[in-house]
Amino acid sequence: MKHLSRYTAWVLYALMLFAVIVFAMFYFGGNVPGSEKSEFVEPIYTGLVLNTAYTYVIVGIVMTFGFAIFQFGSLLVTNPKEALTTVLMLGLFAALLIISWACGSAEPLNLPAYDGADNVPFWLKLTDMWLYSSGFLLCAAILSIFGFSLYKVIRN
Repeated sequence: MKHLSRYTAWVLYALMLFAVIVFAMFYFGGNVPGSEKSEFVEPIYTGLVLNTAYTYVIVGIVMTFGFAIFQFGSLLVTNPKEALTTVLMLGLFAALLIISWACGSAEPLNLPAYDGADNVPFWLKLTDMWLYSSGFLLCAAILSIFGFSLYKVIRN
């Protein structure tokens, strides 16, 4: 197991290096010819940045659910009560996504220079769902850090 952490650290470093290279290409790679004359300047590597971000998010989600299912399977054999905690956490996450979907707005945005087909209720609600759930999880993480730090100080 000790060797596995060494490999995962190198994978993390490689992914971070790739992300830094992609963002450097985005910021320093120049703009699409002719877009300098318009109000909205478009960098050449915008698609690469978006595809990289999508890939990282999708791989992260798949791995999170994959490890949760693996943990559930291994705990079901050794500690069934603890396995139900894993199912409860996945259920709470699903509830968070459903509630944040319901809170999302389906009203089309007024985008002056956009003629695409993605300004529709489904994609708008999906985007709001991810933004709201990300914000909630970020706040929960920050509150957990402060709460456990305060608990540790009070306990000692």
